[in-house]
Amino acid sequence: MTSNYPDIIEKEFNDRHSYSFDTMPGSYVDAMMNEPRFPEQARFRKAKWITHESGIPWLVLNLPEFDWKACYDEAMSVYDEAIQHRSNDYDENDPNDYGHRGWRSLTLHGLGKHVSQHWDSKDVREAGYVYENEQEARKAYHWTEISDKCPKTVEMIKSIPGYQSFDRVRYMYLEPRGFITPHKDMEHNKLGPLNISLNNPDNCYFKMIDDNAYVPWRPGRMIKMNVGHRHAVVNDTDEVRVHMIVHGQYGGKEYEDIILNSWESVNE
Repeated sequence: MTSNYPDIIEKEFNDRHSYSFDTMPGSYVDAMMNEPRFPEQARFRKAKWITHESGIPWLVLNLPEFDWKACYDEAMSVYDEAIQHRSNDYDENDPNDYGHRGWRSLTLHGLGKHVSQHWDSKDVREAGYVYENEQEARKAYHWTEISDKCPKTVEMIKSIPGYQSFDRVRYMYLEPRGFITPHKDMEHNKLGPLNISLNNPDNCYFKMIDDNAYVPWRPGRMIKMNVGHRHAVVNDTDEVRVHMIVHGQYGGKEYEDIILNSWESVNE
């Protein structure tokens, strides 16, 4: 690597140049070997098994390509308004801690353009956003002033099949030579938020640590991520990496079709 990184980043990404993206993660192989036999009419049950029970680290969604370059341009047009995502009092000697360098965020839909974390996080509460429960917080979610500046991005988000409503929708930037140390965002072993790549420079890597596998990003790709698996990111480039993370309520036949078709594409 060409910059000073914490030892854990150097260690976890030391295989980045030798890794083949044709490699099938072991958790995928296990899921394929142990997939139950579902009746053809049990579409909901099979989709739920894929997302909640298979244990796969990610699922690339089989969706038509969108104008990711236009969305990337909008994201960069508001880049100067982004703020540091999460406090960064990282203790490298604490194995349960994680930190970052150059991780920034900007909210298009949520509690406010500079409110990026979960509604019940300490930082959000200390900023004065206090809610009794998730339902109450959802009533306060709205499209922020950033969405007015990024109409093509909002149009793209609203066009994603299967989403019935949105919670947090954010630009997530990782600056040149930035990193995010290994961590997991939940205790559940299931697919969670949707991650959308608006660019992914060469030599920018997203690794699922527990699976010893690198996520096959490319611009315009949408991937449902299992953030219950430990993961880390390093941007060993001179470019800003721009992704989006979408949380929301989804379901119905359209959503089931996406999950089932995407899983079949893995098996081809």
